[in-house]
Amino acid sequence: MMAAGNHTVIAVDAEALLAALPVSAGAVRSTRVFKGEGAGVVRLTFDEGAVMREHTAAAPILLQVLSGHVALDVGGERVDLPAGAIIHLDANLPHSLEALTRAHLLLTICERAPATTRAPKLDSPATVDAPAAASMPEPARRSNLVLASSGPDSDAVERVTARHAELSGSAAIYTTQLIDAAVGGDDERTRRASATLLDWSRGTLGALLEAEQEVIDPAISRIDVAVVHRLRTERELVTGAIWRLANLSGHVEVASVAVELRMHLGQHLRFFADHALPVLARTGGLSLGSLWSDIESLMVDDGAPASKSATQCECGIVDEPAYVELDVRNVPHAIRHATVFGALDAIGAGEGLILVAPHDPLSLLIQVEQRTPGRFTVSYLDRGPEAWRLQFSAAYLA
Repeated sequence: MMAAGNHTVIAVDAEALLAALPVSAGAVRSTRVFKGEGAGVVRLTFDEGAVMREHTAAAPILLQVLSGHVALDVGGERVDLPAGAIIHLDANLPHSLEALTRAHLLLTICERAPATTRAPKLDSPATVDAPAAASMPEPARRSNLVLASSGPDSDAVERVTARHAELSGSAAIYTTQLIDAAVGGDDERTRRASATLLDWSRGTLGALLEAEQEVIDPAISRIDVAVVHRLRTERELVTGAIWRLANLSGHVEVASVAVELRMHLGQHLRFFADHALPVLARTGGLSLGSLWSDIESLMVDDGAPASKSATQCECGIVDEPAYVELDVRNVPHAIRHATVFGALDAIGAGEGLILVAPHDPLSLLIQVEQRTPGRFTVSYLDRGPEAWRLQFSAAYLA
């Protein structure tokens, strides 16, 4: 990029523009190539099959496909965009992108608010110092489209997002199982469900929260003390709910704390996505990829709680399985599979899950089998057109 007087040459030729950002395996990458008065230009690359989750741009944008082939989902319509296609989108219009082949794109932001280095207010949606602030419409969830400053950091954003989606999926199943048992007045099921939720909260969830506190807090404290303070407050609300869960026994009290635990966890994950993750991803000299690798190395997590197993009565007949329903039609595409993985991790032997999806989830079924070979038997209950309902039944332990 060359600036001279009142004009700036952003790229001298097509080859230079393409070379500004290579495609990375399995990832969506982005880099800003120009930022000026009234306009910003961003390069995007997609590996084949990569998806940019649903978001909105704070300003009108022009999206041009330099090479490859992508599909744009906008306003419920799927738009095919081969190489050379250009599309204009109004501000605040929800859209998502899926790469049908490896693809290079050019994003032009037609207007943008003046950039600021001040931290966002913690009681309002965060603003990202990136090509476009974005939000993800989903029940009880809102987060920004996080644009990283490097390829490894972009990969780390995807790993963090997927891991948090898995936690949300697991929390949804564990708490629903407990609430169903408590509402039904089943003492034994309530006791087992409470113990399972507590095991998971102290194990998988607790390990991640402790690792984030040890690794993430010191890194962010050098940049924004207010964000660190809020992260600690959110974690304390989660751990406080875990402590109360361990010290209560009544059906109503236990169910109430389970709801509270899930609510506080959701708040913490949203705040992390909306405030902490953008700070970590966009700050030069700070490697999100390295930080997240440190977190993963600190965690001891073998998936579902070890205590979860099939329950048998004295005559050896196994109890009827409990099937929890998980509707992912409003979960953004980019985290939908991870959310289902987390939910399936929470299903014990002999139990089941009813999945409600917006389409036939064939690729998901392949991934589930690759991830946990032979663990689930899957049958279709409904085959569209508005919803596909599938029953996942977990095999009993041998």
